[in-house]
Amino acid sequence: MSNLVSALVARYNGDVMVARANIQNLLSNTNGVADHPDVVATLDQLINQLASAEEKLSTALKLEQDKEFLQD
Repeated sequence: MSNLVSALVARYNGDVMVARANIQNLLSNTNGVADHPDVVATLDQLINQLASAEEKLSTALKLEQDKEFLQD
């Protein structure tokens, strides 16, 4: 079971990195985003993605450290 939790930790770390990169890109290039005319709404979606990934990562890390839970 701990391999599965570790795999999720890696996935959520990646999700956090992707969301941060997308936010940074959007904030750096607000003029060149033709597919996203509502930049505020797009930023809101990206922040939701980041918050979700960070919350999942936090939970997975807690599970990974809970040896008693993982042994059941």
